[in-house]
Amino acid sequence: MEFAPRPGDAARMDEIKTELEIAATPRRVWEILADWPGYADWNPYITRIEATTRVVTRLNLRVAPPGGRVERHKPALVTFSPERELSWYGQLGLPGLADTERVFRLEPAAPGRVRMEHVCRLRGPLRPRSARRLARHEEGMRQMNEALRRRAEGRPAERLAA
Repeated sequence: MEFAPRPGDAARMDEIKTELEIAATPRRVWEILADWPGYADWNPYITRIEATTRVVTRLNLRVAPPGGRVERHKPALVTFSPERELSWYGQLGLPGLADTERVFRLEPAAPGRVRMEHVCRLRGPLRPRSARRLARHEEGMRQMNEALRRRAEGRPAERLAA
């Protein structure tokens, strides 16, 4: 389930990439990222994750981009590498029509600090393409990142305007 580029993908793929540094250990940030039932308590963007285990672990996601409609996705878990990387991959309909890959990478930045990269790659002719919709998802990712930082650093959550 690698999201490797295909010939001609450059014109058919969008990538939203965010980064931040958190004053916490990779272990602390991982504990929050891997605690899927806890997402409802802190995450304004991915407000729910449930996992079902079969041959492949499927996730059941509820994504709420700011100012947009709530979306439901059922991607497959691709990477679950504690304190390093979490990723999943989903398709809408046939492969290549609307594929999404989400990646969270953690790297130690300094003693007691971690750098997190949060990437969303969208590919295919039916992917969300409008600048407005992509901007909503990028803002949702940034809100999620900041909420994660606040939680990992032990700071109180901010209330977001509805």
